[in-house]
Amino acid sequence: MANITIKDIARASGYSFKTVSRVINRQTTVAEDIREKVEAVIAKMDYKPNVWARALRSSRSHLIALFANDPTVAYTSRIQLAAVSACQQAGYHLMVEIMPHEHAVARTIKDIANTVHLDGVLLVPPSCDNQVLLKALTAAKLPFVRISPYEQLDVASYVHIDDRRAVYDMTRYLIELGHRDISFVKGMEGHAAATQRLHGFQDAMYDYGVAVRDNWVVAGNFDVQSGMQAGQALLSGKARPTAILAANDDCAIGVMAAAYSKGVVIPRDLSIVGVDDSPMASAFWPKLTTIRQPVADLGRVATEILIREIEVPSERTVEKLECEIVVRESAGPPARKARRGK
Repeated sequence: MANITIKDIARASGYSFKTVSRVINRQTTVAEDIREKVEAVIAKMDYKPNVWARALRSSRSHLIALFANDPTVAYTSRIQLAAVSACQQAGYHLMVEIMPHEHAVARTIKDIANTVHLDGVLLVPPSCDNQVLLKALTAAKLPFVRISPYEQLDVASYVHIDDRRAVYDMTRYLIELGHRDISFVKGMEGHAAATQRLHGFQDAMYDYGVAVRDNWVVAGNFDVQSGMQAGQALLSGKARPTAILAANDDCAIGVMAAAYSKGVVIPRDLSIVGVDDSPMASAFWPKLTTIRQPVADLGRVATEILIREIEVPSERTVEKLECEIVVRESAGPPARKARRGK
């Protein structure tokens, strides 16, 4: 079957080549009823735009890069899938680049610019706060959008959540359950979101008059292994917390594994909660109480903003998305309170 062209769509729809072209390029000058009719014909004829021909005509490649430090991490993978979907909707394509150590970033940007014609870049944490990278992209005059940055917020558009407030709310939830002996497993050292989540925990403990024990604020690295190590350390002492809040779900799952190895029953003996609502949160028993971060929406909205800025350069955009606590089975009142209530 011959490739379907815009001329074929124009003949089948009864509208001009220019009108069909405006619909395909998502221009706002087309009446909604005409747009719907043309899109119906496009769908029926299974028309696919020729990206390379469009690039030659418009000097755009319709290619976007996502810069990440580790694209295999669940958080980054979910953003990537959402970005791919948003790109497909707009006729763009997505490539993923792994960022090297900071001293090599500028060279990497130069190499990419010399070999690939990019229209724009998405920056995933922690790359979104890499100062060398921000300077290199600005110098290259390449549009970029940041996902959940915490530094130099006047640089480029970004989408974000309030990590500090989200963990504050989760800490308050544990306190309202009756917990006073609460531990916190930190995230990756130097990661901006990890710092904000720790501050949220500390803020809530202070506001509700609950003491923060320094030896119960332990290192983590946003992964299961560090969560297991943290759990082993916290549950090996004579005094144990009644609740552990981990900086992400992977860490929380690791804490669960450590608890099981010591015969600790969740949530009877210990409540465990996390952050992110990753697929792992509902894959283990008991299912994890956690903070649902709109990860896919962060990827989708960031991509939509970037494509909009590529096609119509505009003022900086800042979008804040909301989080929510997802209550499952891994948290409950502390054991002594449960006994008093019987």
